[in-house]
Amino acid sequence: MNSEEGRNSCKLQDYKEGVGAYCIRPDKLMKENMKKEKEEAILKELEKAKKEAITTSGKKYYNISVDQIKNISHKYEYLSKGIEILALKNNIIPERYHRNLGVLSPLEQIKLLQSKVAIIGAGGLGGTVLELLARMGIGELIIADKDIIGDSNLNRQLLSTELNLGT
Repeated sequence: MNSEEGRNSCKLQDYKEGVGAYCIRPDKLMKENMKKEKEEAILKELEKAKKEAITTSGKKYYNISVDQIKNISHKYEYLSKGIEILALKNNIIPERYHRNLGVLSPLEQIKLLQSKVAIIGAGGLGGTVLELLARMGIGELIIADKDIIGDSNLNRQLLSTELNLGT
């Protein structure tokens, strides 16, 4: 048996209720443990950084600023989106999503952050939709548009500027 087979092999072990199979993958287990340790450290940072705030309806909540998220992201080499998801899972609302609270719960905001949307056509309607989705916190936007930007697009399409005329 070569080392690759040994690392990925499964063994049978008798349990009181019967026979079960388990795989021992030290490399995978180590990565999972490191990720868990990193997330625990990030959670401690989030707890230290959170601030109490009050919604317009008078309800208390905890928030964290974009700068604090960026600092934690840089310190732990972790995506900002991942930091935001960890914060939301722990009822710490990234301030950028504070105004979404009246419409979305923290769990719904997480779902948005983990979503991917494709928009075909980035003109008047598509441009507006993609702006709103981006502002709401959609995780990933895929935008496709085959048109060439002309002068008539400048006053009605969000993404049209003089710099990208003819593109």
